[in-house]
This record gives sequence, C-alpha cells and structure tokens, in this order.
Amino acid sequence: AEKYDDFKNLDEIKIIEILEALDQLAERQGYTYELLDKKLMQRVENLIFKIWKIENEEIVDIISVIVIKLGLKNVFNYMKNVLKDELPQNIKIIIQETIDEADEHIEDPYHSLKKFIR
Repeated sequence: AEKYDDFKNLDEIKIIEILEALDQLAERQGYTYELLDKKLMQRVENLIFKIWKIENEEIVDIISVIVIKLGLKNVFNYMKNVLKDELPQNIKIIIQETIDEADEHIEDPYHSLKKFIR
C-alpha cells in the first residue's frame, strides 16, 4: 500500500481521490448518527488541512461536504476566516453556502434529524 506522508507533493487528482474516499466514509459515519471519536476527528481535520488547495473548486466543494457531514468545527472556522481573503468568486460561493447551511449547528451534523427522533 502506498503511504502518503508528504501530502504537499500529491497532485490534485490524488487529493480528489483521497477526499472522495473520505466523503464515502463520512457518509457511512452519518448512518450511525454519532459523532466521530475526538482523536479520529482531529486526524481527519489534520489531513484536510494538509491537502487543502483553496484555488481548486472541486477540492473545496468536497471538503465542504465532508465538513458538514462530520461536523469538523476547526476546518469550518478556517473556512469562515479564509472567506475574508481574496478568493475567486466560485470558491467564495461554495464556502458561503457551507457557512449558511451549518453555521449554528456545525458541531452537531444531526441537528435537523432530531425532530424525527424521539
């Protein structure tokens, strides 16, 4: 198995593949209706920070989905901060939509389902 210790040298296609796999795992985690273990959540956030490429729309879009599915507060807060930076409009739109969708409930990705659970 290939080991990705140096994420800086990964090309964007490999980064997208890693993020798509992480998105599938986040989807499966969603079916448990439980948050990730704090240590695992921190490892996922660290991975995302290492492979973050703000100029790539597809990467930012996949990260946004993962952030919402897993309630990744640190990455979410980073996204809110970079929104203040000079960014392409398409990237700003993705980040703003993520903020609008999850802002008050980022730490609880299942908040909208609570009305259906007794």
